[in-house]
Amino acid sequence: FFPDSSVERPDPGASSGGFMVTTLMAMHPSAVILDADGDYVWWWVLEDDQFSSTRARLAHDGHSLLYRYHGVDGAPGGVMRVHLDGSVSVDTPIEEEHHDFVELADDTLVLIRRDTRLVDGQEIVGDRILELDRDGNETEIWTLWDQLEFDPAFHDPDDWAHANAIDHDPVEDVYYLSARNLDTIYKIDRLSGDTLWQLGGMHSDFALPGGNTHLFDGQHQFHVDGDRVLVFDNGSTEDYVSRVVEYALDEDQGTAELVQQWTSDPPVYVYALGDVTRLPNDNVLITWSTAGRIDEFTADGQLVQRIDMQMGGALGFTTWHESLVFQP
Repeated sequence: FFPDSSVERPDPGASSGGFMVTTLMAMHPSAVILDADGDYVWWWVLEDDQFSSTRARLAHDGHSLLYRYHGVDGAPGGVMRVHLDGSVSVDTPIEEEHHDFVELADDTLVLIRRDTRLVDGQEIVGDRILELDRDGNETEIWTLWDQLEFDPAFHDPDDWAHANAIDHDPVEDVYYLSARNLDTIYKIDRLSGDTLWQLGGMHSDFALPGGNTHLFDGQHQFHVDGDRVLVFDNGSTEDYVSRVVEYALDEDQGTAELVQQWTSDPPVYVYALGDVTRLPNDNVLITWSTAGRIDEFTADGQLVQRIDMQMGGALGFTTWHESLVFQP
C-alpha cells in the first residue's frame, strides 16, 4: 500500500536509531512514523487523495499527532489532530495557511498564513505568522509588510516571500521563519514581533568574508543551535544540486562562516521542501524530500545511514524522536 524502502548502513554503529515523523506526499498521501529500518510503525492516510501534507509532528500532549493538510487543487487546508491509537481525530480548518506549523506547550498552533494587500490597485501576496489558541482566538505575531517595501523590480506579487518553514525556540521564545523567494531566514521575538536578525538575502545582517550575503538559494527547513545554523539549501535551477550548509554566526561582527556542507552521493536536486536536524549525538539528519531519501551523516560529513523510498515516496518535513514515548 505504501512505497517500499531500502536501508544502507555504511557505519551501523554510528547511527542514531530512533523514529522519524514525516509525511508521504505522492502515493497515498499520509502522515507516517518510520523506524530506523525505514519500516512504517504508524500511519494515518488522508481521507481524500485530493489532499496532501507537508508536515506532521508529535503533539505536546504525548498522545496524539498533528499534521497539516492542503488541497492539491488550491482548496483550503488546516491542521488535523489524531490520537495515536486512531480513536479520535479533530479537524481544524484554517484558510490561507500554508507549508508548515509548530505547536506550543499550551496547544497553541503557530501558522504561516498569507497576508494579501492592495498596492496601487494590485494584489500583493505577503506572509505573516499567526497564533491560534485552543479557543480559536487568533493573534498576529509578525508580518512581512512591516519588514520590507514591495518592489516590483525584485519581488513576485503573487508570492512575495514564499515563507515555507517555521520553528520555535522555547528558551529564547523566538520564532525562526524561512522566506524562500528572499533567500532569507528571520529570527523574530515572539512577544514583541520584532525582527532580531535576518540571515541571507539583500538585507542580511550577516555576510561571508568579503561581504557576500548570498548564503543559500531557495532554502527550506533549518536548525538553529546556538550560534550555528544548519540550512537545507535547495540550490538554483542553474546548478541543479541541493545541499545542507552549516554557518557559524557572529552577531557582534555580523559575519557568517561556512563550517561544513553535505550533499547526497550521487547529487540530487530537491525542488520543494527539504529538511535538516542536528541529532543529540551531533549527527545530522537530512531529508531530501522530493528525492524520497533520508540520510544520516556524522558532523564531519561521513554517511552512516541512508533510507531510500521507492517510487511514490516523496517525503515532507521530518522530526526525529529517540522513542515514541513522547515527553512534553
